Amino acid sequence: MRICVISREYPPETCWGGIGVYSTLLSKELALRGHRVHVICQTLGQERTVERGNLTVHKIRNSYYFFPRIATTEFAQRINYIRAVRRRFLKIHSQQPFDVVEGPNFSAEGLGVSFIKEVPLVTRLHSSLNEVAKAYGKRPTWDSQLSASLENWTLYRSQAVTCSTRAHAELVGQTAGYNPASIHILPLGVPIPEDTRPPSSEKAKEPLVLFLGRLEPRKGVDTLVRAIPQVLEKAPKTSFLFAGRDIYINGETHSVIGPPRLSYKRHLERLLPDSARNRVTFLGHVSDIQRRELLADCDLFVAPSTYESCGFVYLEAMSYARPVIGCNVGGVPEVVKHGETGLLVPPSDPGALARAILDVLSRPGQTSRMGAQARAWVETHFSLDQMVTRTEQLYASLVKDFSARKKAR
Repeated sequence: MRICVISREYPPETCWGGIGVYSTLLSKELALRGHRVHVICQTLGQERTVERGNLTVHKIRNSYYFFPRIATTEFAQRINYIRAVRRRFLKIHSQQPFDVVEGPNFSAEGLGVSFIKEVPLVTRLHSSLNEVAKAYGKRPTWDSQLSASLENWTLYRSQAVTCSTRAHAELVGQTAGYNPASIHILPLGVPIPEDTRPPSSEKAKEPLVLFLGRLEPRKGVDTLVRAIPQVLEKAPKTSFLFAGRDIYINGETHSVIGPPRLSYKRHLERLLPDSARNRVTFLGHVSDIQRRELLADCDLFVAPSTYESCGFVYLEAMSYARPVIGCNVGGVPEVVKHGETGLLVPPSDPGALARAILDVLSRPGQTSRMGAQARAWVETHFSLDQMVTRTEQLYASLVKDFSARKKAR
């Protein structure tokens, strides 16, 4: 099949979160399976096209046709990018037609393509703009509501909508008025490491707790930071590593351009008492190689997000046979089996989080048992091979039905 993957987030410069990770894994694996894959994504530098085997990546800029200080700036910028994606898609499609196209609901990137009736559109559900705004405590504005309406409109113009968890599909059904029963549940998948090393504590006897993700309120990083002094009271040799981009950025270590005074990392550092600071390290953005090394070295992975539609990073950690701690929110309970592959705690509760961390680390046998069960759980239900195979099957079914309907006209 000739497949187009639309994803504003794509490495190296715009891979800010789960959308970028998912799109990268999907497109590369589809190309390895012999499909001809084109990715249309955003660049922060010069526009360019990179071709490697069956995979071609088209990096385009978001040109601003509208005055940047109008009341609906965000809506205008989204329209700009939707138009830019459509133009590039049409250019490639005119040279050799695509069989199917997929894009995320966030930013409504596929909306412009949905008006091209020759190819079916698949929209993958990630956290929506409304969900993100709610997590930040932002009040709705005309700008945000217009932007959210683009996402909802894209769903209704798609030939198929997919989602990682049933809980998130139900939420979208409530917020967007979309029938959740018609959403295809295709769980995320991760590459399975060939082997895993023993937890570092088995050798050094100093437990290592890892957080991996953006430093932002929605990820619950402040909850973890507030829990650290309580953990150190009973386990003073525990170390904590925070790896991930700051919420605001200039250069290599941030994800959104903004003034340095708004750095969330600085806010987190202020929350730490002096007695705890020598046990905490903020690494900033890390490479994929460093990411894998950190997951292999840690004893426990903790990500107390206040909401996750699925939680790709939990799957990554569990694939390395590491127990995880998350919150009982969104689709996380469908990914983390409480008491078996890790623990789930209430969101925004530092005390409960501290007790859960101590519970896992205080019993090395439990840590190893949970880690082994976590690895087996991912291998059975959340492998990359399974995710891509299910996606291929959906694509093939859509292409067949779409072709049949065109012949019947």
